[in-house]
Amino acid sequence: MQAVLWYTDTLKPKSTLEEHSCLITDVRFSPSMSRLATSSFDKTVRVWDADSPGYSLRTFMGHSGNVMSLDFHPTKDDLICSCDGDGEIRYWSINNGNCARAFKLLRLFPLCGSGWYGPWYSPIEISTSPRKISCSSC
Repeated sequence: MQAVLWYTDTLKPKSTLEEHSCLITDVRFSPSMSRLATSSFDKTVRVWDADSPGYSLRTFMGHSGNVMSLDFHPTKDDLICSCDGDGEIRYWSINNGNCARAFKLLRLFPLCGSGWYGPWYSPIEISTSPRKISCSSC
C-alpha cells in the first residue's frame, strides 16, 4: 500500500511512500520537525523524513492488532503515540526505536438498534497537556 505526498502549490506529486504491506490508516506530520508518520493494518508505524521520504527512517513493530491511528507528542520531538484495533496504546521513542510504554485502553462499544458496530476508526490525539491522550471510536 502507499501514501502520496503532494506539493500544495502545484498539486503535483512529490513522493510516494510504499513500504507498508497493508492499508495505511493514518498519516500525521510532526508539529516541530520535518517528519511524518504513517500507521497501517500491517501492525506497524513508520516515521519518514518529510523533505526526503524515499524510505522510512524508523519502523515500529509490536502491536498485536491493526494500528488505527497515531500522533506526535506536541512538545517532545522524540515521542510518537499509536493505538491499535485491540485497544492497545503505545508510546514509541523515535531516537532509539523502542516502545517507551504500552497500556490497554478501556473501550466501550456503542450499540445501535439491534446491531453492534465495532471500532472501525480510532483517532488518537495527544493534547497540549502532555498528561492527556484522547482515543475515540466511531
